[in-house]
Amino acid sequence: MKILGLIPARSGSKGIKNKNIKKFVGKPLISYSIESLKKINSVDKIIVSTDSQKIADISKKYGAEVPFLRPKQYAKDSTPMIDVIKHSVDYLSKNESYVPDLILLLQPTSPIRDPKMILKSIKLLKNSKATSVISVGEVKTHPYLSFFKNGTFLKPLFSQFEENTIRQKRKSVYFPSGSFYVFKTSNLLNYHSMYGPRIIPFIIKQKEFNIDIDDLFDWSIAEMFFKKYFK
Repeated sequence: MKILGLIPARSGSKGIKNKNIKKFVGKPLISYSIESLKKINSVDKIIVSTDSQKIADISKKYGAEVPFLRPKQYAKDSTPMIDVIKHSVDYLSKNESYVPDLILLLQPTSPIRDPKMILKSIKLLKNSKATSVISVGEVKTHPYLSFFKNGTFLKPLFSQFEENTIRQKRKSVYFPSGSFYVFKTSNLLNYHSMYGPRIIPFIIKQKEFNIDIDDLFDWSIAEMFFKKYFK
């Protein structure tokens, strides 16, 4: 079974300039995702999809392949991730006759990972009828407690607000942590989605493994946890 390790790393980050190659605890942020993939023996190909030659050069230095520079139409703020993935798969199929069975996608903005979790997620997908396995964390503030602004006033997001505030009646809700996504390549064609209809959650309770760096506050928190975890 062929497994492609894919890291999407667009340039032009607004929250933190040059975020993907900014030094995080002494090394470029993207290097941690590359090194995580290199620890997974079942991954037979590691590529970085980027529109930046500088990101490409650094990625190659740490052991990833960068077989193309991502075209501008796939490197916009509004570009859906599914289009980035499909472009990568189409390129490899046409130019290298390489078609993976599974894709393991790691976001460079989640540098704190345990390879054992990734290995378990791959095994989980292989041994089930699922179409994908994704890392998730439990939402701290439940959506049932949310409001939306309607003109001057706030209104409950859900009509049964009072009933749903009772903790025992709430179902747990999860968010994709960004740490890893493993899914069948066939999902792209069959469902135009990386998830597909049967998603198994890999629930991560440790907060440090659920950090997705978006701004400098996230960066500081991630560095603090990283130094503590890997001291």
